Amino acid sequence: MVDAATKGPASAIHAAALSQGVAGARGIFADSLEALVDLLGERAREALHRGDPGAAAAASQAVDSVLKALTLTETNVNPQLIASKLVRQLSVTLK
Repeated sequence: MVDAATKGPASAIHAAALSQGVAGARGIFADSLEALVDLLGERAREALHRGDPGAAAAASQAVDSVLKALTLTETNVNPQLIASKLVRQLSVTLK
């Protein structure tokens, strides 16, 4: 999802969202979001070690977006819709 948000063309955002499962996918999707929190947390730490507070703040904001998306997995929202919104948010936050 991070690569789709930061490196790919606009169509990559939609491809990342549509690659999420629909039926019975909430648990797997939630696990992916938890892994994404870990990845972005590591990005924030690396940015701080490099002395790049802007990148650290962006990664921190991205973690917040992922955590909000994670709360939506507990409701009856389609994982593809959650992923679409999340990847679009990440594309703004992480660029």
